[in-house]
Amino acid sequence: MNSLTDTADQVADMLDEAYYRGGRPQFHGKTPRSKSTSFTPLARMTELLERDEDAGRWILAQKDKNSFAQSLYEQSVIKGYVLSEKQIAAAKRGYDKDMRQETVSTLPETFFKGILDLMEGARAGKGKKEGLKFPAIRFGGMKIYYSTRRPNDPDLAVYRTEGEVGFLGKITTPDGKFQPYIWRNGKIPATQADLDKLAKLEGNPEEQLAAEGKRLGICMICNAELSNPESVERGIGPICAGRFFG
Repeated sequence: MNSLTDTADQVADMLDEAYYRGGRPQFHGKTPRSKSTSFTPLARMTELLERDEDAGRWILAQKDKNSFAQSLYEQSVIKGYVLSEKQIAAAKRGYDKDMRQETVSTLPETFFKGILDLMEGARAGKGKKEGLKFPAIRFGGMKIYYSTRRPNDPDLAVYRTEGEVGFLGKITTPDGKFQPYIWRNGKIPATQADLDKLAKLEGNPEEQLAAEGKRLGICMICNAELSNPESVERGIGPICAGRFFG
């Protein structure tokens, strides 16, 4: 796929050519399926971009790769029909999706296979201990868990519970790759600091969870207050320790 930046440069060239050839067609709020008043494909392309630049960019960038974009291009630019509001909205969603995919590159590719293995082990069970259906752990102001709303989802959700709370992304199967969540405006809520905390936990989950539990006086697995002297010393309750670490 050509990047949207490359497409923007192409669009600028097309607009310059349209201005040079005389006139800048305007969109006049025509009803769906009405015909454009522009007589050339270039002028119709300019009209589409002026109506909604994001939708127009996506259609031009994807017309040779995506059948829906190709259909919109043929209807609007080749045949001269005015696209409906629903068609424009669908093209904008395509643009937003591509923008989110391009934005992912702002965070380094990271893997947390150790965390994934720990959680999968707790789900499967240790020895004679029955596995947990939705195991969860807490560390560094984050909660790492299997979603109860998506019981068949094998990936781990990562949620920030302190500061600017919210969903950060997923630790995905089978290799533990972190997939950041991306808002519609392209912003990624996960930060390098969040990845650094996950990397710290990845290095030695049992040691890190125990240290956090000692510091806070709370089991980082079940979130219960540690009261038993042995549990306080260990930083993890005995039942949770057995389920997660055998």
